[in-house]
Amino acid sequence: MKVYYAKDPVYTVKPIIEPSREAFPKDDFVALDVQLPSNVTLDRIFEYLNSAQNPLKTAEGQRWLAQQNLSHTSMSVGDIVQDDRGRLTMCAGRVWKPVQWE
Repeated sequence: MKVYYAKDPVYTVKPIIEPSREAFPKDDFVALDVQLPSNVTLDRIFEYLNSAQNPLKTAEGQRWLAQQNLSHTSMSVGDIVQDDRGRLTMCAGRVWKPVQWE
């Protein structure tokens, strides 16, 4: 499973109507591999990445963030989850929206 962290925090305020390749180019994100059970829900992923167990809260995780020029540790609006089947879904506040990058 991968989580794509938005490089630019503008995605936290940009209206997310239909995430698309044009509105949210893949180059604007940095991928992080996350080891989670395959049956975990999107809401549980969000909770995990906003908890003390978030792998980015470690010293190693913080170094990785700095190397990627990312400013946020927790999952935020505009970040994207890619499940084990390759489906992409963007956090859009209290809902999740499918992303079409292909």
